[in-house]
Amino acid sequence: MEKKKETNVKKNDIKTTQTDINIRKKMTVGLAILILFVFVLILRSTFFKNFAEMHLDTNKKEIFSIKDLTVGNLKYGNSEETVKKELGNPKSEKEKIIGQYNYKILEYNGLKVTLKENYDNYILTKVNITSNKYTGPRDLKVGNKITKAFSNFNVENSTGAYLYGNHVKEALKQKEVTENVYFGIRTSENILYVNRDEIVDGIKTNIAKLDIKYSGGKINEIIWSYDIE
Repeated sequence: MEKKKETNVKKNDIKTTQTDINIRKKMTVGLAILILFVFVLILRSTFFKNFAEMHLDTNKKEIFSIKDLTVGNLKYGNSEETVKKELGNPKSEKEKIIGQYNYKILEYNGLKVTLKENYDNYILTKVNITSNKYTGPRDLKVGNKITKAFSNFNVENSTGAYLYGNHVKEALKQKEVTENVYFGIRTSENILYVNRDEIVDGIKTNIAKLDIKYSGGKINEIIWSYDIE
């Protein structure tokens, strides 16, 4: 009888020991996974924490200009007919008045197109891209690494906010600055390229803009516009 009890005790001890081992294994695996997760977060935050401060390679690429305002086979100034022939019928279409002009806004999956009234027609004047289905200026796509947005355009300054430029952003509001104004500027959320036409006889001029938004080191939206209120 005593031997049977002793045997049962030993079996229970073995089961307890095995259970403890299994628990420790699970705890070890769980801890390892947690450590790995934290390491990845630290690595990610360190690498992507501030592109506005990362050191860049200078290059001799062209600066941003109106000819970069493209989406797929379309470009700034294309007619409404050309846009719809290329993209098909939009899932929604609405009209709105901004300033002195009428606009048509066409919505597609991952793409919004703005057309501006131009005499008896409407022309392509603004684009918002949120899908990698569409190719933007200089082959940029949503999902691309943000470094591509640097390397595909001119970089004269290896550090600092301004990638290049003949004026700072504030010059756009200064009446005494009438010459062509251009620059590329980066922040922790976007890269903005601007090219404003020369002002002649004090008449308001047009501004070409390319706004590339990003998060986690990757592009999540591409917006371009020209001649829009």
